[in-house]
Amino acid sequence: MSHGGASMKDDVLTSDGIYPMRVVARLTGLSPDAIRVWERRYQAVVPHRTSGGSRRFSADDVRRLQLLRQATENGHSICAIANLSESELESLPELEAAPVKIQVQSESAIIDSSFEQICTNYVDAIRKFDIQKSYDILSRAAAVLKPIDFVLQIVVPVLRTIGNEWMRGDLELAHEHLASSQIKSLMCAMVKSATAQPGAARIVVATPSGHWHEFGAMIAAFMAISRGFQVLYLGSNLRNSDLIFACEKFQAKILMLSVLFHEDEETNKRLNTNLQELSKKLDVWVGLPETHPLTSTDTGAQYFSRYEDYNYALSTL
Repeated sequence: MSHGGASMKDDVLTSDGIYPMRVVARLTGLSPDAIRVWERRYQAVVPHRTSGGSRRFSADDVRRLQLLRQATENGHSICAIANLSESELESLPELEAAPVKIQVQSESAIIDSSFEQICTNYVDAIRKFDIQKSYDILSRAAAVLKPIDFVLQIVVPVLRTIGNEWMRGDLELAHEHLASSQIKSLMCAMVKSATAQPGAARIVVATPSGHWHEFGAMIAAFMAISRGFQVLYLGSNLRNSDLIFACEKFQAKILMLSVLFHEDEETNKRLNTNLQELSKKLDVWVGLPETHPLTSTDTGAQYFSRYEDYNYALSTL
């Protein structure tokens, strides 16, 4: 099946999970010439070859090239780091930026198009109820991308697109449930594999009383976990007494609450009152739409309308 004039072989993620050069270039931000030089001269990666001699890269190869690119941007010479292990690459200190950084950054816009293509391919598969293909696309993206990129560049745009199409009547509720179940399954698996850093701040994540939509809270918890924080995820519709108890017992530094939708006036008033009460005892962060009426009130809580702002705040803890 074609999409926008592109054939199946042009999909960002190939059906057999092996990546051709054009895809690797998009996912890593490196030019094909740079990848070939790093392979031939330094044996940084050893891709498979097809019967016709074309290179085919694994997800591990792509991740390794991403780490190598990051290290060179941080001032390291490729000849000195090409044969380091993945864990050694991840622990390299940042040096004075190398001159190549400007050249590499000029190609970084290529990555954006690959994120968009992955999202498009995934939503198309969901639309056709192609369960295997949709899960394959999502799981390969999760394997290749950094956790924060997977969340901000894939999960958030996909949920937004599917939500908008459902509101317009272009997708059914069954489509939304299929995507939600796949994303939730993958994120839960990724959370289980993450480890908290020793002495890291503790964060309790939930939705407040009267709020049942927990995807925003799940994303907030995942982002904190991927940064090494110790996270207690409580789910949806938590009373103030339960939140306060959990924060005290868990010794949480931050209570992160998620509010996804505008509710009726009575529910918003209750939320305002609850946040004022919580903020007297806890350091409360709230993720909510920028158009939510609560953003114009002072409850003592800190508001975030963009995941990028929340991610930055986490980096300051």
